[in-house]
Amino acid sequence: MLNSLHIKNFRALEDFKVSKLGRINLIVGKNNSGKSSILEALRIYIGGASRGLLAELAAMHDEPSEQIEEGNAADDLYPFTNFFTGRQFPQHGDGILIGDIDNPSSSLTIDFGQEVTEEKILATGEIRKTRTIRRLLKEGEELPDSPATILPVLVVTHGGREIETIHLHSFILNRFLVNKSPVACAFVPTSFASMDDLAKLWDKIGLTQDKQIVHQAMQMIAPEFQELMFINSNAKTVVGSSGNQRTAIVKLANNEGPIPLKSMGDGMSRILQLSLNMFAAKGGFLLIDEFENGLHYSVQEQVWEMMFAMAEKLDMQVFATTHSRDCVQSFAKVARQRQEDDGILLRVGRSIRTSDYGKITSTAFNGQQLFDMTQADMEVR
Repeated sequence: MLNSLHIKNFRALEDFKVSKLGRINLIVGKNNSGKSSILEALRIYIGGASRGLLAELAAMHDEPSEQIEEGNAADDLYPFTNFFTGRQFPQHGDGILIGDIDNPSSSLTIDFGQEVTEEKILATGEIRKTRTIRRLLKEGEELPDSPATILPVLVVTHGGREIETIHLHSFILNRFLVNKSPVACAFVPTSFASMDDLAKLWDKIGLTQDKQIVHQAMQMIAPEFQELMFINSNAKTVVGSSGNQRTAIVKLANNEGPIPLKSMGDGMSRILQLSLNMFAAKGGFLLIDEFENGLHYSVQEQVWEMMFAMAEKLDMQVFATTHSRDCVQSFAKVARQRQEDDGILLRVGRSIRTSDYGKITSTAFNGQQLFDMTQADMEVR
């Protein structure tokens, strides 16, 4: 669990700091204030900045994500340049940093560098061997005299250890230096998940007591709900896809036959997506973009109560964004009833102070402070 947060040189977050985090953190702010970038930075931190994850995030923004072909060296062709503040690779090692302010030694960094591949001749008596050596070119170092290949790379370190070298040319494979410790991270985007994805999450808990929590969540939207099942769909599969697609059906108290989940509105699909991803985030992190999507204001307080209770039970930390005043008010009511710092609201926006004018900064409010502000009808978004 992160107690604080420092994000540096990632997208518009030039030097973003949050001195205190809670178990549940709700992020608010105007459009283009950096809310979604915070979630992206957290995904990168938790996922160890793997090349696959970076490519996925870049593709979501229609940004370059593929390794470039040999001979192409224009800066705007390299993948992942848009991740860095200023949309270009930094010089002198001033790269991306993501981590806990209170524990800087555990931070993750992504730096741009150049890797040198040299052929070294090793001689032992009359025996001469040629060995290929790959190393990073140090700052200020002159190019080697011997024939060498120099290629651009991103160097990922975590806790001071280099964990991966990401090559930006397609003819060089990435190099994984250490095994990364898996940390659970479930991400709920603004869009609704596919039924196939939800079915995979359901399969992990469908025969356990955890399914009762999911049932209770769905009863917040439809009190008559009784049972959930995933079955193979009769719909034609997408061209080029393999296997059967699955769909969800539900049993309601006032109906004899099964009913397609999708016929019951967005709220049922969204609450299912949220509740299943809680279990996927056990012992790790749950990230939610636009928490209120599909949820009527009248049920949001109940959903927050579930989220607070399950975050403690599953030992997970939650980060969510919202644009909704109703969502903030319901969060404030529930956070106020918890321990002082269980629920934290982070208001992010561009500073008007002379010292950091224009930079994205944050202001944190605990549950009681937030409740008092919402009761006074103060705008906190």
